Amino acid sequence: AAKKKETTTIAVPYEPTEDSGKPVVEWNVDETLAYLKKAAGEKKRNDFKLTQACRYLTQLCTKGNSDLGIPNAAEEVLSKSGLDVIFEVMGSSSADPAIQMSCCAAVVVMCTNPAAKVHKATINGVIFLEAGLKAQLKLRPYVILALNAVCNFCHNNPTHRGMALETDIVAAIIAAMDHHRGQTE
Repeated sequence: AAKKKETTTIAVPYEPTEDSGKPVVEWNVDETLAYLKKAAGEKKRNDFKLTQACRYLTQLCTKGNSDLGIPNAAEEVLSKSGLDVIFEVMGSSSADPAIQMSCCAAVVVMCTNPAAKVHKATINGVIFLEAGLKAQLKLRPYVILALNAVCNFCHNNPTHRGMALETDIVAAIIAAMDHHRGQTE
């Protein structure tokens, strides 16, 4: 009988690329965060895929992916600087309302998790939320998501409230509310 050849496998952190062939909805938390971080720093990127990855991160933080056996992953995402990654994406995509809205939704969901008090952002994302409110003032769905993101980001978190106080977010919120007051959806 022939002796079976033994092989050694070395684990290397997976970094998804545009041509990985693996659908976004099959990524785990590490793959999703790695892609978002990488895409935030790229000049040429697939903005549709970036939006999709932001939305998938939100899904992982709300219900996980039962098809892959991934439970609600909000605490894991937060413990791996998920808020900072989302804010990096926001900072690199200010002209794209779809990406901005997907990022706002991710902030809303992540910051409802009690782990957001422990795993605080180090990037002042309120700066990007404020800029988005000013740039997308007429886009009511964006304004609603951004306002919700600011509220959830600051709720029960003195560090994040301090970040908000370093910006002119209150003036941006008032301007957005004045702009949309009395309008129908």
